[in-house]
Amino acid sequence: MGDVFYFDNANSELMALNDGETTILSGYGDAGAIQAQVAADRVPYKDGQVYRGLYTPPRDFSIVLEIVTASAAALLTREDALRRHLSAYAGQGTLRFLRADGSWRYLDCRCIAAPKMSQDRDVMHARRAFVFRADNPHWYDPTLESVTIYLGALGGLTFPWFDGVAELAFTETEIDTDADMVNDGELDTWPTVVVNGPVDNPSVTNDTTGQTIGLTQTMDANDTLTFDMAAKTALFYDDGAGTVAEVNLSTGSEYWPLKVGHNLVAITGAGATEGSVVVSWYKYFLGA
Repeated sequence: MGDVFYFDNANSELMALNDGETTILSGYGDAGAIQAQVAADRVPYKDGQVYRGLYTPPRDFSIVLEIVTASAAALLTREDALRRHLSAYAGQGTLRFLRADGSWRYLDCRCIAAPKMSQDRDVMHARRAFVFRADNPHWYDPTLESVTIYLGALGGLTFPWFDGVAELAFTETEIDTDADMVNDGELDTWPTVVVNGPVDNPSVTNDTTGQTIGLTQTMDANDTLTFDMAAKTALFYDDGAGTVAEVNLSTGSEYWPLKVGHNLVAITGAGATEGSVVVSWYKYFLGA
């Protein structure tokens, strides 16, 4: 069964909004085109430092449901269950949409408007519209995409959608290799890049856009470096000390997205006898 909306609320309670029995989907829509604005000084990620780019304001999404029951009491029970599950007081949740082709789309949001519940005991049918607000107004595929690049003597690339492994051989600990990463969503996506040591002075570049991110850092075995491109953070885990700290990027570094389509991502570093770089992302879409 396709075209079914579910809402997973802040209490991790999942409910089908249109169950195909008492509640039928009448229609759904959004507020129109997304208006992207230049962020300028809108988002100061750190004191004294800002990242200029695009800012997308929140967006509202509406769902219209037809509730048909055998009695007025059953109508009130169903309406009350929807109201309690979608209550804005429960906080942020996730709207899930099961499409007719069997694929899923998710939207992190909260319900901001619920209809007034009927108090007429003779009513057994009602049409109700629910409005959801998403701070990040883009639908996404919940399946995490990931590419692993092995460093040092192990070499090679693994792709989760292939059964085999395409091997790359390295004869020195100085590395300079790349991998093709495909973002087949409808929007640019900001990945998370995890560098697993040992490797010194790692740098990760999206050759497709010409943007690079890296730092001067000696990484031992079991040390990790995490670049969260969306959150604009770089965290270094020192396995020997058992500590996590935010680190400064190399001059000229910037956080970058994976563009729609093919992205050639290159890894450079030194002292890599083993280890890996893992790039992970979600696919984003303009609508459900």
